Amino acid sequence: MDKVIRETLAQGRLIYEEYKKPLAAFGAEPSVLPEDPEGGVAGLLDWILGEFTALSEVLGNTTDNAAIVSCESILAILDHEGCQDLSRLGSRDFVYPSHSELGRNLENIQAVKKSFVRRFCKETERGIMREIARSRLEVAKAVEAEVASALEGTEDAGTSEARPADADEQV
Repeated sequence: MDKVIRETLAQGRLIYEEYKKPLAAFGAEPSVLPEDPEGGVAGLLDWILGEFTALSEVLGNTTDNAAIVSCESILAILDHEGCQDLSRLGSRDFVYPSHSELGRNLENIQAVKKSFVRRFCKETERGIMREIARSRLEVAKAVEAEVASALEGTEDAGTSEARPADADEQV
């Protein structure tokens, strides 16, 4: 039985390493893989289930970010080309039509959409999205480090007993 547990945990580590790679593209990291041999297969499966839940959130955020970047890019291109109606779109009294009201317009823009996706998104937006993901990951790591440092400081504050300095600490 111990051999099965060890093999399962070894496979779990391989899964973890492979899973880290695609998550990094989204600026995310997996949670810590349980190293407890007592949990065995059940512990690994619980970890995987938790990761699928977190992956759903990562993909949702990525999709939202991609939509925002696409919208910004299209509006910026229109502005760059001198579109005079952008300020109208941003005014408080502008009423956006519903998606169903845009049926004919959506038909008319298909060629432009395909060109935009093929020529702009595939070349530019992927880099933008990766940079956003990297930036968010750096911020998350910094916050995590600050929290860990603050918690460490709290633990140290609670143990203010005087103790002799270790030989390594003496200068």
